[in-house]
Amino acid sequence: MKNFAKAAGMSISAYIKWRVLAADMPKPKSRGKAPIKDFTALGNILGELGQSKIALNLTLLAEAAKSGSLPVTLETEAELLRATAVIL
Repeated sequence: MKNFAKAAGMSISAYIKWRVLAADMPKPKSRGKAPIKDFTALGNILGELGQSKIALNLTLLAEAAKSGSLPVTLETEAELLRATAVIL
């Protein structure tokens, strides 16, 4: 059993669950095995993102666009694309 789980790149328990409960489904994707090199930097970045209210602002923009209260003009679209480029 260990060899099958290892060959599938899964823990034994995950392999058994997959084979018993979802044998007809493709193998679930696993997390990458590359470790995060700098946990302190990652913590700092996540903390800054949490304090920046970006998620809230994006949610408000999306809701306004869906409801029609945000007119999506060419200028608005250009600003959104420019902001996306800065983030990525």
